[in-house]
Amino acid sequence: MVLNPEPDVTDIELDDDSDGEYSTRSSVFEWAVVIVSAVVFALLLRTFVVAAFWIPSGSMEPTLEINDRVLVNKLSYTTGEISRGDIVVIRREEVLPGQTKDLIKRVIAFSGESIEVREDTVFIDGEAIDESDYLADNVPEDDFGPFEVPEGTIFVLGDNRSNSDDSAKGLGPVNEEQVVGRAFVRFWPLNRAGGL
Repeated sequence: MVLNPEPDVTDIELDDDSDGEYSTRSSVFEWAVVIVSAVVFALLLRTFVVAAFWIPSGSMEPTLEINDRVLVNKLSYTTGEISRGDIVVIRREEVLPGQTKDLIKRVIAFSGESIEVREDTVFIDGEAIDESDYLADNVPEDDFGPFEVPEGTIFVLGDNRSNSDDSAKGLGPVNEEQVVGRAFVRFWPLNRAGGL
């Protein structure tokens, strides 16, 4: 029986860099590349994929409270459609002094649909929609409509209907191009963190 001999192991000589002249310059350069790469990656991620938003008002209570922080998926609607009930961030084109540029609201109706609010209930094309999952009990809603949502727009409302600047009160229908993305998770405060 013939055994294959083990292959020769060649010793590899390592440069002795005991003088440190290479290591200091190399180390500084490597850290600079890592830091610049991390900053560029974070900026690209924030610009095109996910961004954090702070909730400045109570217009979405009880779902979102003042000072909550949420993450918004900016790619949600590049491959998918906006759905009824989605919580979306909207970029306003014109902002008056003292107003916030970005708003966060819930999608209620789409172009071509007729929306009406009566007796504290929202009706889409004459049919009542169930909002018990996100509206507080006994929150009064002002009567509105009927109103047909124009082409290329959506109709949004805050969950705190009595205290929300939304499509029924001043904001009007929102162009779909103004939708930044869909809020999908609350990450602050930690005791209320979770999906939306």
